[in-house]
Amino acid sequence: MDAELEKTRTERRGNHLLSLHRTVSLGGPDVLARLFDNKVTSEETISGHKTWRVESEPKSGYNPVNKGEEEALAARRVSWFDQEDGLAIKETNIFVRATNSFQPGTIFEFDYMKVGDDWVLADAVMHVESKMMPGVNGRVESHQRYSEYKRFSVDSALTAQ
Repeated sequence: MDAELEKTRTERRGNHLLSLHRTVSLGGPDVLARLFDNKVTSEETISGHKTWRVESEPKSGYNPVNKGEEEALAARRVSWFDQEDGLAIKETNIFVRATNSFQPGTIFEFDYMKVGDDWVLADAVMHVESKMMPGVNGRVESHQRYSEYKRFSVDSALTAQ
C-alpha cells in the first residue's frame, strides 16, 4: 500500500498540469525609482491619510537585465504614498504585457493599514487573466482581507553544540 501511495505521489509531482502556482516579481520603491518614469499626479486622502498619488510607467527603451526586471516592467503602476511616513499605503499594478503566464489586463491591488508604527497589508485584490499553456486560459478573482494583527515578542538564545 505504501509503495502504491509513493508511486502516485511521484507521478503527481511530475504532472505540471496540476500546478496552478504562478508568481511575478513586482519589486519595491527601489524598482520604481530605477525602472519607471514616475509622476506625482495629485494629492488624495486615503483612509484619513494625506497621500501623493504617483503614476509609474515602465521606462521606454530600457532593456531588462534579469527576469525580475522583465516581470516588474510588465505592469503600469499607481501608488499612493503617505505624506507623513513616505511609504506606499495603496498600490495598483495593471499588466500591459504578458509575463510568466499573467496576461495584459491582470490587476493586483494592495491596501495597507497602520498598526502602531508599522504599515501592514490590509487587503489584496487580484483579477488575473492567465495563459497556462497554448489553448489553456484561466481567470481568477481573489480578495484577501488581513486583520487582527497582534504584536508579540520572542526570546531566543544561541547555544554551542
